Amino acid sequence: MLERRAVSSSFLRLGLALGASAIAACSLTSSVDDLSSGGQAGTGQPDGSVGNDAATDVSSEPVGDTLAEVVAESGQETGLEGGVETGADTAPDVECPVATKYCAGSCVGLNDPNTGCASADCAPCDFANASVICASGACAIGACVKDYDDCNGVATDGCESHLKTDPANCGQCGAGCVYPHTELLCVAGSCTPGACEQGHEDCNGDKATDGCEVNTDSDPMNCGGCGDACPDKPGKTAICTAGVCSWSDCAAPTADCDSDPDTCETNTSSSLAHCGFCSNACVHANASSKCTAGVCELGTCVPGFGNCDTQASTGCETDLKTSVDNCSVCGKVCPARPNSTPQCSGSVCKPSCNVGWGNCNGLEADGCEVNVLTSTKHCGGCGNACPTGPYGSAQCVGGVCSLLCNAGRGDCNGIGTDGCEAILYSDERNCGTCGSDCCSGECNSGTCTPKPLYNGTGTGFGIAVNDTHVFVPQYSAFGSVRGIDKSTGNGTSLSIAQYARWITVDSNYAYWTENDGVMRVPLSGGSRKVLYSAASGKRPWGITLLGAEVFFTDNLGGTIMKVPAAGGTASTLASLQGAPMGIVALPGIPGNVYWANHAGTDIIGTATTDGTAPHVLLTGDAGAAWLATDGVSLFWTNDVTPGVWKVGVGSVSKPTQLSATGSTPTCIAVNGPYVYWTDYGAGKINRVGKDGTGEKVIASSANPRGIAVDDKCVWWVQGSSGDVWGAPK
Repeated sequence: MLERRAVSSSFLRLGLALGASAIAACSLTSSVDDLSSGGQAGTGQPDGSVGNDAATDVSSEPVGDTLAEVVAESGQETGLEGGVETGADTAPDVECPVATKYCAGSCVGLNDPNTGCASADCAPCDFANASVICASGACAIGACVKDYDDCNGVATDGCESHLKTDPANCGQCGAGCVYPHTELLCVAGSCTPGACEQGHEDCNGDKATDGCEVNTDSDPMNCGGCGDACPDKPGKTAICTAGVCSWSDCAAPTADCDSDPDTCETNTSSSLAHCGFCSNACVHANASSKCTAGVCELGTCVPGFGNCDTQASTGCETDLKTSVDNCSVCGKVCPARPNSTPQCSGSVCKPSCNVGWGNCNGLEADGCEVNVLTSTKHCGGCGNACPTGPYGSAQCVGGVCSLLCNAGRGDCNGIGTDGCEAILYSDERNCGTCGSDCCSGECNSGTCTPKPLYNGTGTGFGIAVNDTHVFVPQYSAFGSVRGIDKSTGNGTSLSIAQYARWITVDSNYAYWTENDGVMRVPLSGGSRKVLYSAASGKRPWGITLLGAEVFFTDNLGGTIMKVPAAGGTASTLASLQGAPMGIVALPGIPGNVYWANHAGTDIIGTATTDGTAPHVLLTGDAGAAWLATDGVSLFWTNDVTPGVWKVGVGSVSKPTQLSATGSTPTCIAVNGPYVYWTDYGAGKINRVGKDGTGEKVIASSANPRGIAVDDKCVWWVQGSSGDVWGAPK
C-alpha cells in the first residue's frame, strides 16, 4: 500500500449546528450480538450473567437473527448500542511550492482570476460589468460586457459606463451629450435633448443644435416666454427679472443688475455674468468665454477638449482623450482592428479587445491578435505563460492553465510545477481519476480494492472520525479505546476500557459508554476521566455531544441523562423510557434532545436539553434504533420492521420511509445529501438520498455495526472482528 498523506492535524467537532454539511450521526448498532451468543438479554454481559465481566467470543453469532427474534426467545427487553460520528472542515497546515498559494484545500497557481491571481487572499477577481484576467499577477479587466466600457480608466469600478444610457459617454466613451439648458438624455446609445431647464425655452425650434437657447427669466426680448419683449420706454432700459419686465434709468449698455436703483453698475457689453442683459451668463462647456458688444462668444478650449460640432453654444463638447471619432484632435477616427472594438484612451487609439482576446504584442495595427482562452503563452491574459511539468504538457482551457496529462497520470494537486504527479493506476487518493479516494483500500489498475484500515482484536461496536483519525472502542474485559491514523492505519491505545461500546469525539477528547459508565480521554491519550459511574441496573448506551455537555441513554434503566463534558454531577432528562438506544442533540435555547425507544411503541421521544417538557414526537411499531440528524430532519433505522425513516425536526407529520431493504438496519449517519447506514444481518453498507432516491449499496462487509462519514469516505467497524474499513462515499 502506498504511503498515505494526512490531510490535517485539526480534529472535527460535533457538528449539530443547523446548516452544517455533516451533522453528528449515530455510529450505533444492535445488541443482538450480545444476545445471540446465548447470553441473557438486558444484562450487558456477553454470557448473559449479570455482573460478569468475562469476555465471550462472539464471532460465531448467528448473522440472520433479528433483535425481535432474540427478544421472543429470551423474554427480555433488549436494545441496540451506538456511538456518534463528528465532523467539520478545517484547513490543513500546508506549505505550497513557489508560484502557488493555498486556496480552498489545495495549492493553486498565481494566474487564476478565480482565486485572486497573486493577491494574498483567495477572493476571486471581480470587476463590475467585465470579464477578469490576471495581468502581472494582479486582477485586471479582461473585456467589458456588451454595451459597457471603462470610460474613466479606473479599474476598481470596472466598466462603469453604460453606453446606451450614459449622457457623458453616449454610444462610446467621450461622446458626451451637450444641449445647453436641457435635460440630457442618452437613448439606445444616441443623444437626445430632453425638457428645457426652468427659465429657458427653445425659441428657435432647434433644440437638437443649441438646446433651450433663450433665458426667458432675464431676456428683455423674451421676458416670460418666447417673443414676449418688454415694451420700449423713452429714456429707460428694460430689465427682465424672473420673467417680469421692469425699467431702469441706466443708459445702454449699462444696466442696474444688482437691484440698487441708485447705480448703473454693470456694462452689459462686456460682463461675463450679464452679457447683453442682466443675468445672462456667458459660459461655455470646457472652454473660456468672452462677451463682446453684448454677444457671448466661445473662447479657448480646455486642453483635451474640442469644439468638434463647430457649435459655439455647445462649447468644447468633445473629450479628445476618449472620443473614438475625435481621438486627440477633432475628426481623427480610431480604426477598427481584428478581434476588438475601437477605443481612445489618453488621446491615443488603442483596440479594446473582445472577450477572450488580447493585444499581447502591443501593436495597434493587428488588433487583439492572441486568443487568451487557449494560448499557453498568454493564458487568461498577456504574459501569463502556462507552466509545464513532468508527465504532461501545458494547455490553456477557458483562460485557465492546466496540464494535459499522459495516460495514467493526473495533475490532482493543481500545481503545474510538479506536473502530473499522481499515478492514477495506483494512487490510493486518486484512483482512476483525481479525487477518487480508496479510503482504507488499495488502488490496483485504477480500481479501488477494499482492504481494512485496521485489524481489530475482538468485538467492535461504535466508531467516530475527525480529519485525521478513526476512533473505535474494543468490547472486552481488557479492551481499550483506539485512535487509528487514516493515512497509515497505525492504531494507538488512548485508554483502557472495559466493555466499551459507543463513542464520540470533539476537538480535544474522546467520550464513550461502557458497562461501568461514561468516560473521557484526551485524543492524544493519557489518563481517562470517569464522567458518570453506572450503578447496578444501569447500562449507558447511545452517546452524543452538544456544547459542554454529554448526553446518553441508559438502556437498562430507561432514562435519558446528561453530564458536563468536563466532569460533574449527572442529571436525568427523562425517565420510564423503556429501552432507549440512539440519541442526538440539537442546538437552540435551550435546545432539544431526541432518542429512540427501541423496546416500546414510542419511536421518538424528545426533551429540551435542560430536561423540561419531555414528550413523544412520534409513536408506532417498536424497533426504532439509531438516530441521525442534519438539523432539519431526524433519520432513524428500524430493525424489527426493517427500514430507514425520516421526519422533520419537531414535526407531527407522518414520517417518510426512505428505504425498506435489508434485514437488520443498524447504525446510521447523515452527510451532505445522503443518509448512510449499516445492515448487520445483510452485511451491507448502504446509502440513499434524503428524498428517498438514489439508493445503492456502497460496500459489503461482515457484520457491520458503527458507521461514520467524513468529506470523502464512509467508515465502519465490523462487529465480529473489530476491523475498521472505509469506502468512497
